[in-house]
Amino acid sequence: MSLRLITSLVVILFLQLFFFNAISLYDTAFAFVFVMILLLLPLDWDYKVLITVAFSIGILVDISILKLGIHASSSILIVTLRGFWIDIITPQINPNEKLNFKPHAQSLSWIISYFTPLIFVYSLIYHLLSDLHFTLNTFWKFFATGFYSTLLIILIYSLFIKTSDKR
Repeated sequence: MSLRLITSLVVILFLQLFFFNAISLYDTAFAFVFVMILLLLPLDWDYKVLITVAFSIGILVDISILKLGIHASSSILIVTLRGFWIDIITPQINPNEKLNFKPHAQSLSWIISYFTPLIFVYSLIYHLLSDLHFTLNTFWKFFATGFYSTLLIILIYSLFIKTSDKR
């Protein structure tokens, strides 16, 4: 990981803790921008390290909004699923190349197909654990949060992360 990418990810986590946690759309759609950090972690890291990092980031967000465990468990699930999702959307990659594969070095269309389903899964798990039941309201919150978070993440990624990699 480059120093600029690490700096960008730290800034995103800081913004999530102190800015994005405070903004929501009508208490229905929440901005989970920090999920981008989890999705851009290197694939060559040991699984135990990835789980520890995902748990740490999730618990930091949980502590900041007093939802202990919900973000942490959703973060662990996303880190676990992302390797499988990369295998599905990039079938031509072999296991040896996967270790050197860098999601942030891919095209914007690939990033959108990578981010979108995983953000929606994150949103679904978050709202199911938060509400502890599935109703039409839970579905609406899941969909609105997934859409809102995806838009913000793609916007931030294309404006700041992708441009910093090109320099």
